[in-house]
Amino acid sequence: MLTLFHFSTTEISLLLGGTLHSVGNVAGAAFAISPEVGEQALTIKLARVALLSPGLIFFSYLTQESKSKSWKDYLQLPWYLWGFIIITILVSTIKIPENVVAFSDMMAKILLTIAMTAIGLKVSFSSLISSGKKDFLWFFNFFFKLF
Repeated sequence: MLTLFHFSTTEISLLLGGTLHSVGNVAGAAFAISPEVGEQALTIKLARVALLSPGLIFFSYLTQESKSKSWKDYLQLPWYLWGFIIITILVSTIKIPENVVAFSDMMAKILLTIAMTAIGLKVSFSSLISSGKKDFLWFFNFFFKLF
């Protein structure tokens, strides 16, 4: 194979994890190169995501118009960032059983594949649910019974 650039595993991981926009894009591009690049690039991307919350708090403080804000006003983050913070703290402090980690890893790959496919096909889940709630619920019931 002809290679134009000669990047090390770390260099290509930094490039992909540091520049690509979504976690799905990083996963797709990096794991296509190698599992090592995939793991490192995702770690870099998730570190960038982890810095969103402190960054939002810091920039909220810098751009305040009045100095009379309470410290609670700076902590008003979107719900998904609070979820990310809580999960990060839990995983960092509690020993997660290996079977739970393996199941979570498998589910993450399945859901990421479904999400990326849906984005590529421009699927609207709200219209999908409203047009076939019964079938949609049956599918998820069937799917979760498998596990």
